[in-house]
Formats: sequence, structure tokens, C-alpha cells
Amino acid sequence: MVAVPDIVLEIQDAKRRFGRRAALSGISFTVRVGEISALLGPNGAGKTTLVRAISGRLPLDSGIIRILGHRVGSDGATRRLLGLVPQSIALYPHLTARENLHVMGRLSGLSSRQAAAAADDALARMDLAERANDRTKNLSAGMQRRLNIAAGTLHRPRLLLLDEPTVGVDLRARERIHDLLRQLRQEGIGILLTTHDLDQAAEIADRIGILSQGRLIAEGTPESLIRTAFGEAKELVVRLAREPDAGGRAFLEGQGLTAIRGKKDWSGRLPGGLTEMSVLGARLSQRGLAIEEVLLREPSLRGVFLRLTGEELTP
Repeated sequence: MVAVPDIVLEIQDAKRRFGRRAALSGISFTVRVGEISALLGPNGAGKTTLVRAISGRLPLDSGIIRILGHRVGSDGATRRLLGLVPQSIALYPHLTARENLHVMGRLSGLSSRQAAAAADDALARMDLAERANDRTKNLSAGMQRRLNIAAGTLHRPRLLLLDEPTVGVDLRARERIHDLLRQLRQEGIGILLTTHDLDQAAEIADRIGILSQGRLIAEGTPESLIRTAFGEAKELVVRLAREPDAGGRAFLEGQGLTAIRGKKDWSGRLPGGLTEMSVLGARLSQRGLAIEEVLLREPSLRGVFLRLTGEELTP
């Protein structure tokens, strides 16, 4: 297979079942060179299964995954092309930052001299040179996250997989990690991250894929996803005092609203302004629905996710 020059990751019709449950149901997705792509989805959507398949740790039932034209699992080439940064800190706490990177470099196939040089270079790039000889357990959560990323990029992979790269860090550390990922993107690395942080996805991702129940239900830039879901309309959220009966649910759905967080909160599009919101509120009241609150806000990626999945993501 000849690699397409600007595509680093190609997923074609990926399927995987665990017993009767379909974890992946024909997912197709690409990541381009020098692009940050994010996968969003609630727990159980298939994100972890897909990442495990890309990294070669889980075979597909059918479908193909290629990294720069090399089929995952067919030879050892994809291991050298891939960097993996798990959500859990995959470092030895009692080793220093430099010692950790040297060990990781050796495990990734570098010679001792290459690993030492790569470790020093990574420490400088991650702004950790001054803490190189500190035990990893004594570093802050943000520093450990950056060191974790350094460990996954020592061999200069062409594709970097990250699972929740900023979980458990403060805002300042989060921004530093974002700057680091942008720098890696500028160096031509294709990046695929999974995250529950919608703000993070909107801020740094060039392209977003939304997974639900093993399917890719939407894909595009943050702007295009919002435009497709809302057009020129505003986002409307209706909060009811109690759950509606079956007739009330059917009526709400008929108004273009989608249930979120159970059945008391509903989200939808509102083409008009405050006048239209008042009309809709009166219509719902006439139907006997007890309204607790009605909110009108600018559309966001959060609203897109709510409309598509009926769920909210909690970072």
C-alpha cells in the first residue's frame, strides 16, 4: 500500500465486538500530518478500544488501520512510527526525570548514546531541564504530564496518541501542555487525543470526531460541527420541574428538543430570539409541562455534543 503523503493515520471500517456488544461499528477516520485531531465520546463510546487497536494492542474483527501506509499488526514498522501517551503516568516514580527518559528511550529501541541525547533534548523542549535530576515522584502533576509526553516522543514518532493528556492538572499546566502539543504539530507530528474536555477540544483540535455507541456520528472542525448543528440559531436549554410523561416527551421531541441528563433537561435550536423563546415557553406551559428554567446561549461544542448524544461530558 502506498502511503498518501499528508495522511499519517488511516482507519477504514474498523469493527470490533466483545461478545454481543459492538465496541466499534465500522469507524473510518484519518489524521493528517501536522494536525491535532480529537475524539470525543461518553464512557463506553469506543474511544479506548479504538486507541488500543491503533497501537496494535487489540486486533480488529475486520477493517484496516494504517500508519503512513503500513498496516498495523503486519510488521514492526508501525511501532517505530507511533508514540503512545496513556492517561495514567507511565513513569518510574523513584527514578529521576532524566533516568526515566533514558530507560524509555532504550525501550523504544534507541542506543544508550541516542537515548541520553534524546532525553536531554526532550527535557529542554519540555522546559524540564532544571528538574532533570529530581525524582519523578517529587515533580508536580503538570510536570509529570509533560514528562509523560516526553517519554512518548523520544523516538520522534510520526503519530502521537494521547489519552486525556491534561487530566488532574491545574489551568497553568494545562496551557503549557497545549502549547507543547501545538509545537509538536508544527514539527509535523500527527496527533490524536481522546478527551472528555470539550473546551480543550475546541481550543486546540483542528478536527474532531464524536463517537457514540461504537459509531462515528459526526466529524469536522469545531466551527463546522457547530454550524451544522445550529446554523444561525441559538442554543436553547429547557429545564423542567419534573419528568414529563410519554405524551410530554413526544411533544418536546416534536419541538426539536433532545433530552439530556435524564428527562428533566432538554436542548435544542431556537431560530428566533427572545420573542420566539417566550412563544415556545407558552406552548410548553399550555401542554402542561412545568418549566423551571429556560436558557438561551451561543452555540458551542458542548451544545453539539448534547444534541447528538443526549449526554454531557464531564472533564
